[in-house]
Amino acid sequence: MEKPVLIEGESGTGKELVAAAIHAGSSRADPPLVTVNSAALPAQLVVSKLFGHEKGSFTEATMMKPGLFEVAEGSPLFIDEMGELPLALQPKLLRILEDGSLRRVESATNRDMSQQVAQGPFREDLYYRINVISLDLPALRDRGDEIELLNEHFLGDEYELDADVKNALLAYSWPSNIPQLINTIDRSQILADDRLIKLDKAPTEIARAASVTNRVPPVPSASNGASCIA
Repeated sequence: MEKPVLIEGESGTGKELVAAAIHAGSSRADPPLVTVNSAALPAQLVVSKLFGHEKGSFTEATMMKPGLFEVAEGSPLFIDEMGELPLALQPKLLRILEDGSLRRVESATNRDMSQQVAQGPFREDLYYRINVISLDLPALRDRGDEIELLNEHFLGDEYELDADVKNALLAYSWPSNIPQLINTIDRSQILADDRLIKLDKAPTEIARAASVTNRVPPVPSASNGASCIA
């Protein structure tokens, strides 16, 4: 049974990798996963990319071109940043999903889709069509010990982190998630004097997180409200 999958999560949490893993583990992994990013194209080009165009339909249309829905016939389609899909296009996508032209659709977004529906930028009927199975990917800051596993993966065998760096990476909030972690590891490897990466080779914001973590709170005194009665 093939049903639409909606993958939600902040930018950089690995939504496209999850979509690829779902496809690779499915019973129909042989046809390639056809991908389109709604946020990467202007509205008119999204129309052309998904639905195709005739020659002369707009300035750059020098020849007829089939859309991804036609190209993806028999293959699953992955629509990245579904929350950015223009409202005018949403009825067309809904119609294709309802008539069964697409066997399986996977979509991803960094938006809160229920909020998008409540505020109006996204159609409620389309939301329930794409949200049969929902996956919510946690931000990197909420993954706890998984950060250490990711560190080991991106470091490889040539480098290791000292204890202060490990603690700093666990304490940092990672607003840009995994791409920022990869950038931090790459930068630290380049600047490292030897195989052991120390805190002074980490970006400033990472070192700052370590200093906050290591800060010891002052011991309360009697003047602060503590008392002892013998």
